[in-house]
Amino acid sequence: ELLDDPAKAACCDLTRGQIVDCNRPMLGALVEESGATFLDMGIVMDDYEALRSSLLAALSQADIVITSGGVSRGSKDHMKSLLSELGSLHFGEMRMKPGKPTTFATVPAPGDSSRLPGRP
Repeated sequence: ELLDDPAKAACCDLTRGQIVDCNRPMLGALVEESGATFLDMGIVMDDYEALRSSLLAALSQADIVITSGGVSRGSKDHMKSLLSELGSLHFGEMRMKPGKPTTFATVPAPGDSSRLPGRP
């Protein structure tokens, strides 16, 4: 279970399987520091259809989508297969620790397609 309130988690004992979401606030701050607008889509459960729906919603609202989690080899890590289904998976692993299961993919926005000019 991913906990979205670091202050609440700091004062309480975490039970097995609970971790604090520190990536989302950090990534949001970095995005805003770069001058871009941060769109927080919230925490999505490890469910294929829920992830698919949230990813499609994010793609319809943003030029770049950054996700955190769900790319390891666990039975609930659906992002790699989802990204492969929706677009092109360029790599799904790096020779670096920590960070080995880092994934990079390109997915066209819903309704988007490549277009060429009629008279180049």
